[in-house]
Amino acid sequence: MPALALADVMHTLDLAVFSREGNGALRLVGRAPVFLETLWPSVAKSGMMESVMEVSPYLDNFLIDAETHWKSGRSGRVRSGPWVETTEGGAEHNLEATAVSIAGTPTLLVEDLGEDYQQRRQLLQLAREKMLDYETLNTEVQRKEVLLHCVIHDMCSPLQNIMMALAMLDNEILAPEVRGMVQLALQAGKRQEGLIDNVLHTYASEVRSLYGQDDGSWPGLDLHKSAHVVIDLHRPLFAQQNLTIAFLPDGVRAGIQQVRGDAHHFERVLGNLVGNALRHAPEGSTVTVRFENEPEWVKVSVEDEGGGVTPHVQAQLFEKFQQGAVGRGKVGLGLYFCRITVSKWGGESGYTPRSGGGSIFWFRLPRNLNYATT
Repeated sequence: MPALALADVMHTLDLAVFSREGNGALRLVGRAPVFLETLWPSVAKSGMMESVMEVSPYLDNFLIDAETHWKSGRSGRVRSGPWVETTEGGAEHNLEATAVSIAGTPTLLVEDLGEDYQQRRQLLQLAREKMLDYETLNTEVQRKEVLLHCVIHDMCSPLQNIMMALAMLDNEILAPEVRGMVQLALQAGKRQEGLIDNVLHTYASEVRSLYGQDDGSWPGLDLHKSAHVVIDLHRPLFAQQNLTIAFLPDGVRAGIQQVRGDAHHFERVLGNLVGNALRHAPEGSTVTVRFENEPEWVKVSVEDEGGGVTPHVQAQLFEKFQQGAVGRGKVGLGLYFCRITVSKWGGESGYTPRSGGGSIFWFRLPRNLNYATT
């Protein structure tokens, strides 16, 4: 291609082409593009950039990388990345420089990125702001979903007690009108259970927020008292299904213990495990709540004599919306809440097959060594 035609191409593309001189100056090759006449009129007129530092400190800094590339003899190019230069009148130009070697000559291309670049940058900034807004909204939605799941999940246990009491009444000798009211209440309770299931399924979306106390203050926990609260709450249900529930503290003393956690959430965790055992224990069997002392932990386990959990299910037991047996329990949130609550306290939870058949669901709470026992 003739030299004149090449210069015309460079001019049309609005590219300023410079060759690197031995003394460090930049010599303009071909015609000066329009932006160069506006931004650096002296360079456009003389065709020389004697002191790059005085004209553009950013470009002078980039020449360090450009020199390394030129001296290496490698092909390809090195880009400076976009930067902004301002004219004496205050107008801004978005520029980018590229260092290449053409026929062994160190060459520098300076391009005006134009208004399109500014629009793209503004669009990217707007996209980032929208993403932050979305993340904030998504976080708020997740918090409300967690609250919804917790509230509805906690409604299940008292509803079970109500249904148990109504079922016991229905087996008594009652006047016809009283029996009719009891059966009506039973039907209403079953409808309520269905509504709870429907709500849980409808809002079974991603739940990431952790659950439980998170301010780092642990007032101590009366493990015996909380265990008895849970056991007493479930005892009538066990009796109705001809089951026995046993409590074995195994050396863990009564009174306030120096473990992390709070009574409300501890009872919810233990209640989930006891309720899970109640659903899977065979008639006439025993469910055991056991405490064990460990050097830095207190271990709490709930053992049942049921059919156990198949190996392919065990790994997902404590994940969201997983169930150990089809059609048993709700939608698989109970064990998930156990895991994230215990994890929030710095503890661990898990499942172990019971020797002789059945399941052991357990969790361990770390002892708070800075807490003075009473």
